[in-house]
Amino acid sequence: MVYRWLTTPTIKIIVHEFQKCGLLPVFCSMFFGSDVFSGRLRCTGCPSWHFRHRGFPPPPMLLRWLCLSAICLTVFGCGAKPQTPMVIFLDGAGHFGYAGRVHRGLRQGGFEGRFQSFMWTSLLGPAVDHLVVARAGGRAGALARRIERIRAPDNQGRIHLIGLSAGTAVVVAALERLDNGVMVDNVVLLSSSLSARRNLTPALRHVQGHFYVTASRGDGILSVLPVNADGGSGPPAGRTGVQIPRVLANDDREQYRKVVNLPWKPAYAGTGWDGGHTRVTSPKFIEKVIAPRLRSDQLFPLDRPLYRQK
Repeated sequence: MVYRWLTTPTIKIIVHEFQKCGLLPVFCSMFFGSDVFSGRLRCTGCPSWHFRHRGFPPPPMLLRWLCLSAICLTVFGCGAKPQTPMVIFLDGAGHFGYAGRVHRGLRQGGFEGRFQSFMWTSLLGPAVDHLVVARAGGRAGALARRIERIRAPDNQGRIHLIGLSAGTAVVVAALERLDNGVMVDNVVLLSSSLSARRNLTPALRHVQGHFYVTASRGDGILSVLPVNADGGSGPPAGRTGVQIPRVLANDDREQYRKVVNLPWKPAYAGTGWDGGHTRVTSPKFIEKVIAPRLRSDQLFPLDRPLYRQK
């Protein structure tokens, strides 16, 4: 029996966990044999998750070992001390693989730190991820623990969070679950399906830099969204930008100084973002707009904080 293309969700998660810890070559060699990089086997673009295999499938025992290893890497981490600066990226519902585009844009934009993709999908499809997993809290708690493990030995290193679509709900929920005093540097919400009216104060207290939110009225997916990923009312933040809740104490309003909405404008079309939902992950847009903001502690001249004291 010959396996020509392996693209199942199980293989995808195993590859993701090995890649995250820098062990993808180990995975390839164990799964496909020692001649993984020879002409007999071609690993065509690992981020695309397509593997050409011309031999026989591995024995069941090896498959079990690989699955167990991936689970251990997920639960306990890689074992090595994480290095900062670091970007942790959360894909949208269904985990359709936009991490590679974002990573490439950051590299092209001069970001030289580590990049990790945090897997939060249920593997049951975008609807389950959006309606159930994004607001359940389990994956948000796991992300919060990961951030705390990174921070424990390195209190000064820079940590940035980037979320796409429903992944932004997990990002915000994770920030809310961080222990007191644990901070990240900058947060970027791309095409967020989070409620624009959500009280972000608990999350913003764990952000010491800026909280950027892209928004587009031309987002066709968010315009027909029946319910926000966090279950909140009102329009999604990815269409209107974040809005300050009407009933909010003055101290809480001060936290919104960190929030900067980045509404779509015609000039962004030249970077590959035409206002569409996932087009915001265009490598050129990430390179020209997002990466410079992660590398700088200062607001850009045209950036306006959501709250400015009168």
